[in-house]
Amino acid sequence: MKQLTNIIVILCVFVSLSWCRAAEVVLIANKEVSTNSLETRTLKRIYLGLHTRWSDNQKIVPVMLDGGETHEAFVKEMLNKTVSKFVIYWKQALFSGRGVPPKSFSNEKELIKFVASTPGAMGYISGNTVPVNVKILSLE
Repeated sequence: MKQLTNIIVILCVFVSLSWCRAAEVVLIANKEVSTNSLETRTLKRIYLGLHTRWSDNQKIVPVMLDGGETHEAFVKEMLNKTVSKFVIYWKQALFSGRGVPPKSFSNEKELIKFVASTPGAMGYISGNTVPVNVKILSLE
């Protein structure tokens, strides 16, 4: 009976951790960016270097996190890629001269500061972070 109780406790912990693991990702942009929402397709094209201008012709400056749970969730859920495929995509693009990957930051505080001070910049943060001096973009 004790062994069964231990197994049930372990399963409950595992299930609750797997539910908590999916990070909520929030899209942010410089306050001067002309849009308040993006289509999923457009977001993917931005982070693959294929869509480079906002609707007012301002240059888009996408930025990302170096790694971590929020970065993994963003790449998987919003770009529909694995992190390794995303890295390979940019290595090939860089090698062939087709583009340069988005600038990356080691933490959300630095990323937010860059987005707030850079015209046309956009990025993503975890839903637990309170962004300051940036606008939140919705995803259509």
